[in-house]
Amino acid sequence: HDCPLKCWKGCEPCSFPVTREIPRCGHKQEMKCYQKPEEVLCQQPCSKSCPNDHPCEKLCWQACGNCEVEMSKLLPKCKHIKKLRCHVNVDVYKCEKKCRKIYDCRHPCQKKCFEECDSICKLPVEKILPNCGHIDTVPCSTYP
Repeated sequence: HDCPLKCWKGCEPCSFPVTREIPRCGHKQEMKCYQKPEEVLCQQPCSKSCPNDHPCEKLCWQACGNCEVEMSKLLPKCKHIKKLRCHVNVDVYKCEKKCRKIYDCRHPCQKKCFEECDSICKLPVEKILPNCGHIDTVPCSTYP
């Protein structure tokens, strides 16, 4: 582009707006005439998607990173459904809800889903001690 200044004043690099293709991504973007397209950061939205088809929320020049979209996921170990970010691996996620296991005595397990259940019920219950007839609080599975 022609410099609008008089020849003795000297011209700065041409800042006339032009549209050019950015070679890294193929997007067209407006930039100043003097700018090299290979040095311009593309300001278009990223066109990539995560494995669950959520569109990347960053700009074209930025690294996508982890998908942060919240979604309902089925936790395979306990079958609870939990709202988690898309990138969270359900196979290693520790569910904080109460365990659903019911012991033979009909008491529920007192632990959380991610914790290992006891093999026997340890819920404190009151029982009559056979030798003296007193009432004592003991673990449910204890036979006085």
